[in-house]
Amino acid sequence: MEVIKINSRLSNIIHNIVNNKLKSLVDYSEMFDVSQRTIRNDIKEMNEILKQNNHQPIVVNESGKLCFMSPDEVDNKLIDRFFNNKDFYSYKLSPNERKTILAQVLLNTDGYITIATLSEHMFTSRNTLLNDLDELKDWFSENNLELSSLRSKGFTVLGTEKNIRDGMLKLLLLNGEILFNSGEDKNLVFHQLLIRELDKENIFKEIEYILDNMEEKNDLCLTDYSYRDLAYYILIMVYRLMNNKVLGKDSKTDINKIKNSSKYIIASQLMEILSKRYNFPILHQEIAELIVNLSSKSYIKNNSKCIDMFDIQILISEFIYKISAELEINYYLDFYLYDLLVEHMKIAVNRLKQGHSIENPLYSQLIAKYPYVFEEVKKYIKSLEEYIKHQFTNDEISFIVMYIVSVMEKNKSKAKALIVCNSGQGTAQLISARLQSLCKQLEIVNVISSHNLKSINEDNVDIIISTVPLKDVNLPLVEVSPILTDDDFYKTQSMIIKIQDEKQKYRCTIQKLATEKKQERQSVETDITFKSERKFIDIISADRIKLDIDACDWQDAIRQAGNELLKDNKIKQSYIEAMIDNIKTNGPYVVIYPGIAIPHAASSDGSIELAASLIRLKNPVRFNHVLNDPVKYIIALSITESESIDRLLYNLTKMLGTESFITMMNDIDTPDKLYHILENSEKKI
Repeated sequence: MEVIKINSRLSNIIHNIVNNKLKSLVDYSEMFDVSQRTIRNDIKEMNEILKQNNHQPIVVNESGKLCFMSPDEVDNKLIDRFFNNKDFYSYKLSPNERKTILAQVLLNTDGYITIATLSEHMFTSRNTLLNDLDELKDWFSENNLELSSLRSKGFTVLGTEKNIRDGMLKLLLLNGEILFNSGEDKNLVFHQLLIRELDKENIFKEIEYILDNMEEKNDLCLTDYSYRDLAYYILIMVYRLMNNKVLGKDSKTDINKIKNSSKYIIASQLMEILSKRYNFPILHQEIAELIVNLSSKSYIKNNSKCIDMFDIQILISEFIYKISAELEINYYLDFYLYDLLVEHMKIAVNRLKQGHSIENPLYSQLIAKYPYVFEEVKKYIKSLEEYIKHQFTNDEISFIVMYIVSVMEKNKSKAKALIVCNSGQGTAQLISARLQSLCKQLEIVNVISSHNLKSINEDNVDIIISTVPLKDVNLPLVEVSPILTDDDFYKTQSMIIKIQDEKQKYRCTIQKLATEKKQERQSVETDITFKSERKFIDIISADRIKLDIDACDWQDAIRQAGNELLKDNKIKQSYIEAMIDNIKTNGPYVVIYPGIAIPHAASSDGSIELAASLIRLKNPVRFNHVLNDPVKYIIALSITESESIDRLLYNLTKMLGTESFITMMNDIDTPDKLYHILENSEKKI
């Protein structure tokens, strides 16, 4: 019997039908740019395969959509498993798919491989593969690799270990056709074949399990795309290390320079687990590259409290202050939103400094709807760009715009739903804010990525609102666009009404219990999150507040503020000079508000204890800041490596960003009174 091969179109069609994403002949004709006759022939071949394996045939239903003859009687998981269990003999590779597989085989081969071996492995003629190899030379060259050949040995890829790994990862992410918008595979059969070329021992599911535990243990939630990217990165790393392929000097990441990263502990824990499970040594260079990878990812939830770059956080606070004033919004009403934006921008800075950037699939929609927000973000982010010597891409800016819009549209009304979103914290916050504003019946109980869906407690969820297609969901589901349309709101409201009708007899009782559970959980989370965090009033004393001090210039002002810390044994003398050198080197970015500077240095420059001093100058001095000179208040900070200051900085910037607070500071006549003003003001936050 002649073997009927699955191709890319057949794979897509069966995948859509199994996942209840029904389309018509016309839809598929337009999607694949072929005639309807071609699609009919595809279905005819597909039905032959289904018949041979005792599965139901595909038919056109009353609505003109392709589906199984009796959908309710079909075991979708069985069909999914059948079509995913294909090889190169039973699946017809397209030219691009064939070259992708070929490139992956070459990258994954230690030494040379002959054309005969490749032909036998891929069930493809030698001449076809030779033509493919000729075309692949350019691709390898573009990725800093060389396709080399010897007549007696065959073909091999030459390049550094880092470039080889980068090439393998690029093939999995790009040519594997992972959809950023949906988190699903366009062509699952081909993607499985591509994965198998690397995952010979079938460990990918184990790695996903390890990542799931990492997320849960560290209270993180990666976006779906970042989760898959990281899983592939680890899969490649593990197999390379199992085969003694280690990163060399070409990897320039210095572990000593990033040990203070918020991802250092997570990377070290992951490496320890992986090394024990797959029996390879722990290498500092591998940990360093893993830290870089973790730091460049996008997170739905990221509760890491270590400060990677305090200088960056100061500049981010200045950006938030300026954009809030310009757009007349109050970011400081909500620490959660403030914290999310700060964390996102720190990760974005890390990406840019490493030469990476991510695309925002909603960029065109956002710039069309909020062009004025884009312009303000571009204007006020320049000081941060100048400091890091990198420019934010339009896509990176569009993610920041999402946060800004979230605050602009945020409404305090609450209702009840689980949001499933894979495009990052900005998209999640935007959707939540708009839903809460327009759908008064909803209480957003959580925002997760689709890969975390299996871990939810269904007892506390009435409805799932998702920006990605989901399957095997037991709860009412509404699929919406990431930029919510009027139709999305109509669908959501209709589903809410339906749920209320079905649960009318006992809904009030359930809702009351759910609300109590949520409040209890939030209370516990708040205790955990801030229990170890210091407030500003905890690190300053009335003895380290001095009023109406004479200073001849900005350096003298910093020295006098630093001396207050030195007298209390909070810093060494070297820390004072380091604060001054920091401004000489990087400019007056520490002047984050009009008339207020927060000088600081690295903990390694002589910090002994987390502490602050505050001096008010009799005559303000100039720091040569374009907008915020002259400076009247100097708040010197001694920063240590071991303690989080997220909350402290949030409280401080919120107080300093209020005109009435500055007026009170100006009118105070004793250090004790100013200390009490600080104490009382911080209690109200």
